[in-house]
Amino acid sequence: MGSPRSPRRDPPGSADASGPPRRHPVGLAAAAWTRLGLPFTYGCVLLAMLGTQWYILFNAIAGAQAIPADLREAARALGLGPGACWRRLYLPCVFPHLVTGLVTAAGGAWNAAIVSEYVVTADGVQIAFGLGSLINHATITGDFPLLAASVTTMTGGVIAVNRLVCHSVKRVMSRWNKARGESGRCWRMCGW
Repeated sequence: MGSPRSPRRDPPGSADASGPPRRHPVGLAAAAWTRLGLPFTYGCVLLAMLGTQWYILFNAIAGAQAIPADLREAARALGLGPGACWRRLYLPCVFPHLVTGLVTAAGGAWNAAIVSEYVVTADGVQIAFGLGSLINHATITGDFPLLAASVTTMTGGVIAVNRLVCHSVKRVMSRWNKARGESGRCWRMCGW
């Protein structure tokens, strides 16, 4: 963070690490859980977690970096202790970015779950029961009615989750913002 005049320095390789989850070694992870003797369905969950943690982490970092320097200085000038600073400044400013990271991570977990249900390794093809393996099977066998039904089911599920969960989270964030009037300025200054 440093002073406003000093250039921001990112750790080496942070631009590469912040890229989308396509950089994750899916094949290595699948081979590792196969060698460990884990059931393949548990491995799919681990793969989804591997693919989603980055969305949360980098959104939280972006939220922390977006806190205006004048708000930090005001907290110091008011003599806020570490606990009060976290409650009144850091958490309210990072919260919207964290929610964005969680929502994005949920979408990433969905994608990772779809992809991880059908993995080709040196030991053969690993298949878990789920929509992803059904889509892969329908694609490989050319069963287009099954493929259309699978994609329609997936789309309906995404729309239902968006309507039921994402809109609820947005309402909670809106109420939370109104209840914590002192954090409203931070939300606006941090781009929310």
